Amino acid sequence: MTGIYRKINTNELLMQITTLFVLLPILIYPLLRQSNFIKIAVGLVLGCLFLVLVVSGGVFSFTKISIAWLISLFPILFNSYALQTGVFGFTLWWVALLFFMIIGATKNHKWLKTAIWTMAILTCIYAFSTILLGLNIDLGLSQLGNLFRNGGTIYKGDMVSAGLTAHYSHNGMYISLGIVVWFAISCYTKKKLHYAITVAFVVALLLTQKRGPLIAVALAIALAYFIINLGQMKKKIARIFVGVIAAVALCYVVYLANPSLFSVFDRLFGEDGLSNREYLWDYAVQLFKANILLGAGWGYYPANINIDINNVSVSSIHAHNIYLEILADTGIIGLICIIIPMAFTLASTIKIVKYINKKNLKTSMFLAPLVFSLTYQIFFLVYGLSGNPIYDYQMLVPYMLSVAFAVYFTSQIKKQPINSISKEVL
Repeated sequence: MTGIYRKINTNELLMQITTLFVLLPILIYPLLRQSNFIKIAVGLVLGCLFLVLVVSGGVFSFTKISIAWLISLFPILFNSYALQTGVFGFTLWWVALLFFMIIGATKNHKWLKTAIWTMAILTCIYAFSTILLGLNIDLGLSQLGNLFRNGGTIYKGDMVSAGLTAHYSHNGMYISLGIVVWFAISCYTKKKLHYAITVAFVVALLLTQKRGPLIAVALAIALAYFIINLGQMKKKIARIFVGVIAAVALCYVVYLANPSLFSVFDRLFGEDGLSNREYLWDYAVQLFKANILLGAGWGYYPANINIDINNVSVSSIHAHNIYLEILADTGIIGLICIIIPMAFTLASTIKIVKYINKKNLKTSMFLAPLVFSLTYQIFFLVYGLSGNPIYDYQMLVPYMLSVAFAVYFTSQIKKQPINSISKEVL
C-alpha cells in the first residue's frame, strides 16, 4: 500500500512540475522572449514527460482524442518545409505539447488546479498593469515594462495598449486568456470578486484596442454559457436580459468618463477593418492553388512571403488566418489532419458538458477546468479566422492545455462516475 501511495504521489508531483514547465515560459514574458530558454524548457518538458510515463505504468492510457491528435503529426513532420530548412523550434514545441496533452489521461487531477491558478494569477500581471497605465498610474510599471521587454522598444502599440509587452497583440493574448480563466473560475465559485476580476480583464482588453480577441472572446463566452446552460435558458432569460442592460449602462457610463477606452470600436468599424489582411489571405490562396493536395510544406508561408502592401514590403509574417495558412502549407490533406482533431475535441468537450448537465453536477469541482476547456477551444477556433493562434505560443499552449483537460475528462468518465472522484480540484 505504501509503495502505491508513493507511486501516485510521485506521479502527481511530476505532472504538476511538467504543467509548470509548459506554462511558465509562455506566461512570463521575459522568458518567452528568450529563445534559448524556450529550447531548454522544451527539453525539460520532454524530460519530465518521460519520467511521468515511466512512473505512471498502467495509469497512462490513450484516448480517442489522443489518437485523433496524433494524426496532426503527418503534415507537420512528413511534409515540413521548416524541418528541411533546419527550423526545429515550433515543430518541437508541437510534439512536446502533444505528449503533454496525451498524459492528461493520468488518474491524478491536482495538475488541473495547478494549471488553472497559474494562468489566473500570472495573467493578472498584464491586465492590471494595463488598467493602471490606462489611468496614468505608473507605480514603476514603465520600468517594469522595460524589464519585461528586456530593455527593448514597443514594436506596435503604446505604453497602455502593449502594457508590459513589446506588442499590443501579445498583451491582448494574455488578457484574453485571463478573461477565459476567470470566467471559468466564476462559473464554479459564483463569487462576486471573481466576477469583478473578469469584468476588469474585459476593460483591460478594451484598452489594448485589439478587435479580433475582443470579438472572439465575446463569442466564446456567449456560446459556452449557452452550451453549459442548455435546457435551462428559459429560466435564465430574465437574468441574462438584466445583465445585458446593466452591461450596456455600465459601458455608457465608462464611455462618458473615458471615451478613448472604446477606440477599439473605431478600429473595428473604420475604413480598413481588415487591416490589409486580404493581401495576406490572397497570398495564401495562391500558394494553395499551386499545390492543392499537399501544399508547399509546413512553415513555408512565413518563410517565403514577400509582398508589397501600400508600397510597404511585407515579409516573415503569418497569414492572420490559420485555416488559410494551413491550406497553403499543407493542402487539403493537411487541413483535414489538423482540423479533424480540433473538431473532435470540441465535440467531445460538449458531450462532457451534457453529461454534467444530465447528472446535475453543476457544483462539481470539475466545472472550472471544463468551462475553461470549452470556452478556450471556441475562442481559439474563432480567433483563428483573423489571427495566428497556432503560431503564437501564448495561445497555442493554453489551447493544448484545454485539449489536455478534455483528454482527462473523457478518460475519467469512462473509468468512473465523475462525482466519485476526490473533490480537491479547486
